[in-house]
Amino acid sequence: MSATGELPLAVSGDRRREPRTDVAVGCQAVTDFDFVLLGESIVNLSTTGLLLKAEGVPAEVGELVILSFQPPGSAVWIDVEARVARLINGTEPGAPGFGLELVEELPPFERGLLEAALERSTRARERAARRRVRAPRARSGPRGNGARRQTVVEVGEVKTRPIAVPETGLARRIFIVG
Repeated sequence: MSATGELPLAVSGDRRREPRTDVAVGCQAVTDFDFVLLGESIVNLSTTGLLLKAEGVPAEVGELVILSFQPPGSAVWIDVEARVARLINGTEPGAPGFGLELVEELPPFERGLLEAALERSTRARERAARRRVRAPRARSGPRGNGARRQTVVEVGEVKTRPIAVPETGLARRIFIVG
């Protein structure tokens, strides 16, 4: 604690040194002692730690883990040693899993590669969220024999199904928003 009685910034609230980015990254995480597979999926990631989705194998806080993974969108493998900092159980997000803290700072090349990959991943997720959240908009214009007003709503997954229009024999598509 500081002289004013406040917790240092890195300890207050979220105790992580750096913010985590939600990802879906494959990996190989094994215990340092007997090479038992702990997990093969990273749920969130930063340059100092990660959340590993567990495969049901128990681990203890403080246990060393050897981890290999590829940053999102990269072909380069990063090999690191991490320590189990937290066990995630029950209904917590990521459960069952392990919060892992990297034992040593990444070398400059690997750190830069990971930072760039996480930044790209964050920007892509934000762009996707903006596309999903757009408000319905109305378009109008000539269509067929006259002007019609139509509303286009962008929501979730869109499926199409062809239908026949009996009067004209023409096929039309209807859109099912789900």
